[in-house]
Amino acid sequence: MDQLAGTPPTLTPVTPAYYGKGAGVIVYIDGFNLYYGSLKGTPYRWLDIERLTAELVPGKVVHAVHYFTARVKWDPRSPTSPQRQAAYLNALKTLPTVRVKEGSYIRKTSSKPRARPLWPTNPKVPNPANGFVDVWINEEKGSDVNLATQLLLDACDDNFAEALVITNDSDLAWPIRIVRRKWHKRVSVFWPDRPASYPSAKPRQPSYELRANASSFKPVLEAHLAASLLPATVLDATGQPIHKPTSW
Repeated sequence: MDQLAGTPPTLTPVTPAYYGKGAGVIVYIDGFNLYYGSLKGTPYRWLDIERLTAELVPGKVVHAVHYFTARVKWDPRSPTSPQRQAAYLNALKTLPTVRVKEGSYIRKTSSKPRARPLWPTNPKVPNPANGFVDVWINEEKGSDVNLATQLLLDACDDNFAEALVITNDSDLAWPIRIVRRKWHKRVSVFWPDRPASYPSAKPRQPSYELRANASSFKPVLEAHLAASLLPATVLDATGQPIHKPTSW
């Protein structure tokens, strides 16, 4: 009752102090998309995303780097994955402009049709003669929605002159289109390409939808990654060391 009758409480400003009104760059990184597109199985997993940003937009003022991810669950096929990821996320939190935004990670079973034998008349669709099998599915939830929401909010609040988005997820084409058309902001997209020295058996193609809606659309190159590695040991806010995982 006293609060209703008295002076309204002081509200914390919505816009963080590290943002620049209508100026500079804010970066939005789709963590899993970057990992599976460019980093998995390479020596570049211990990546300094602040330095990566400087490589991608040299000479520009970057106010914040938002990194969207989710904590992986323990898996007997890769039992140390949660510990490795935790070490990396803790290392990222030592970087002044980085803000780690976590979604969720779920594991469930689903019944799926077997892929083989292929249907002879059209091998790109399921063969109706094949039975079903239960499979494990790991899903990251929330990161793309969180990224899109943050991007739209920052554009609405005029927190940047340019947004830099690192992803190859076509689901983000629409919010990027809105930011460009409604608020007339520049949105540069760098899609996670596979390093040439570590080719993939199933290379991913750049998203046509992102290319069509971004102000510019370029690959993350191996040279960018190689120039953007964290030291093998970094110190947290209390001076405790965070070590690069030995298996990385």
